Parts: sequence; C-alpha cells; structure tokens
Amino acid sequence: MPRGYSNIGGIKFRNGKPFAMSSVGNTSGYVTYGAYFHSPEGQFKASIYLQFSVPVKLEVWNDTTDQLVSQRSLPSTTSKKRVNWVFDNDSYVHAFDYRGYGLFKVDSVPTNLNDVLEIRVWAPIHSKITIFNENLLLQR
Repeated sequence: MPRGYSNIGGIKFRNGKPFAMSSVGNTSGYVTYGAYFHSPEGQFKASIYLQFSVPVKLEVWNDTTDQLVSQRSLPSTTSKKRVNWVFDNDSYVHAFDYRGYGLFKVDSVPTNLNDVLEIRVWAPIHSKITIFNENLLLQR
C-alpha cells in the first residue's frame, strides 16, 4: 500500500486492512503524494505497481528544493503494471551561509540529513487508477 496522501483518492481495504490507494470523484489531481524518502544525491530507481485505464503522469519531486526531478507519462492500459525508471537526483541542498546587512551572520549547521524525495501519481478527470505499491531505491 502506498505510504502517503491523496487529493482525489481513497484507501481501498481488503479483509479490513488497507492495500491500495484508488482515484475517486470527478476531478483531476494527485491520486497519491507524500510517500517521502530521505535520500542523498545519486541515481535512483523509482518503482510503482498500479492499474490505470487512462493516461497518467508519474512524478518524483525533491521537496527540499521544490523541484520536479523526474516525470514519466504512460498511455492507458487495462492490466496491472509495474513501472520502473531510473533518474538522477542532483539538486541536493548543501549547507551555506545566510548573509545580510547589519551586525549578524548566520552560519547554517552542516547536517547529515538528506533531501526529501516524493513520488506523485497524477490522474486526469474521470479516471480510474489504483496504486498498490511505490518505492525508491538508491542505485549508486
């Protein structure tokens, strides 16, 4: 089951347990967003297992820099499908000095925290999409 939120979807249950996120309603938007992965710079493989009957957009966002890192557009299909694609996250935020006018200078503290990457699945209006799983793996 995707770990995240939805602005046009709802959780599907099987035997009382959540197993998927599915689009509902008559609007376009993100079926899932907010599966957050703390990740360093590098090459990644995104993996999403889903079923969709309309064209969809799969996106990876760097929430730390608010930048779209990778996007895939898929044509419609009627069967369940695992989609894998490789992309580079090279927009890592590094520590830097905050400077301004006056007496003060703020030095940012170097940190071992990584950028926050997020997988999003966008659907057009009147669509039927079910997402069963999504994941990001560091390749190198």
